[in-house]
Amino acid sequence: MTLLEGIVSAIGGGAVALAAAAWLARRWINHRLESELESHKAQLIQKSEVLKTDLSIYAHEQNVGLTRIDEQRSESILSIWGILTQWHEAFLTITAPNAVLGKDAQQAVPTYSQWSKSLMRASDKLSIEVRNRAIFFHQAAYETIARCGLSIADITNRYYAASFEGMDFGLGAPEPDYNALTARIDAARTQLRESAHDSVNELREALIAEFRLLMGAERSPANNAHHTDR
Repeated sequence: MTLLEGIVSAIGGGAVALAAAAWLARRWINHRLESELESHKAQLIQKSEVLKTDLSIYAHEQNVGLTRIDEQRSESILSIWGILTQWHEAFLTITAPNAVLGKDAQQAVPTYSQWSKSLMRASDKLSIEVRNRAIFFHQAAYETIARCGLSIADITNRYYAASFEGMDFGLGAPEPDYNALTARIDAARTQLRESAHDSVNELREALIAEFRLLMGAERSPANNAHHTDR
């Protein structure tokens, strides 16, 4: 006997009994549907909370990752800027007008040699740092930074080769021809002064643009292109 037949039999039959049985059956069906709907709703809420938690964790991980990358990018910009400043200070010292070089070459030439070695060390550091930090820059910016860094390295090497390459001022070294050496240094200083300006300025501008982009003060090259297309 089915549940419906049992209800009809208990009530006693007839139209009233059938109506009551139909009402009870609807109530029973509605109750089952409501129970299933509540159960399904509870499952959806649980899944939604789990999804929200997962998304929150993912967003947090992404924010942490981006924050770390931004910090590393900022460190890269400042590191290259600092080494460029070291190079430029040595450059200014070497290329500044100096009457002592002509008046007392024996004293001035070894001093210029030390300054020139400082310039070479800064140039080497700059080349290494630019290569090591390449991954943190946008492609267009890195191409500019790398090109300018290479240009500065070439300019520095040419200057040192033209001025002090092969010279030895250590104990026991033969006395150099200071007059000839002074002429070499003056010519090399002039060439250094005239050739470095553009590369130094372009490298500085590229680093400034990257820093402003990092701080949100400028659009990225890709966003600029997209904005122009629109």
